[in-house]
Amino acid sequence: HLVTAGTVTPATYAALDSPALDTLLTRSKETYDLILCASPPTLGVTDAAVLGSKVDATCLVLTCGVSPLDTVLEAKSALEAVQANVIGAILTRFKI
Repeated sequence: HLVTAGTVTPATYAALDSPALDTLLTRSKETYDLILCASPPTLGVTDAAVLGSKVDATCLVLTCGVSPLDTVLEAKSALEAVQANVIGAILTRFKI
């Protein structure tokens, strides 16, 4: 199943910080073994921090050779500041 975010509005923060999202996540946990939520970059907007504080775990998605270490550490700190459980990172575009 897939639930999309819909149209971007100025009220995105309110939607993410709403009881409706809490209910959706709680009910989804009763049905599904794994729920994946994607968000915009952590440092660009508050979406990732708000969502990260509501889910069981978060992963940073990094692009090899593009994501600067200081930015990665700042993003991790921003998530930890809202008690997000950062369990690791996913590295994309890594050439073997």
